[in-house]
Amino acid sequence: RNILYTRRVAEDLMDTPKVSKQVKRFAADVAHYANDLEFFSRQLGIALKMPVGVDPPYLPIDIMVAPLHPVAAVMFTAKRFQLPKDVVARSHC
Repeated sequence: RNILYTRRVAEDLMDTPKVSKQVKRFAADVAHYANDLEFFSRQLGIALKMPVGVDPPYLPIDIMVAPLHPVAAVMFTAKRFQLPKDVVARSHC
């Protein structure tokens, strides 16, 4: 996402009327470089068959580092600490 924000800021800087030509040229270089990085990251995500975000800039999502939904966290924790069936059966007798 930071690449998208960098590109947008550079494009806004290029459109600002009171900016020198040298700053506009550097902003154009940064915007072009950020655009290339966005494209490369999308292509890499497609090659690795990663899920892609639904909001711009549509970048790949690494699910392994995403926060776990609270309901899923409770389910996984309960399953991990589940008692064996013979212990549960003896407690009901």
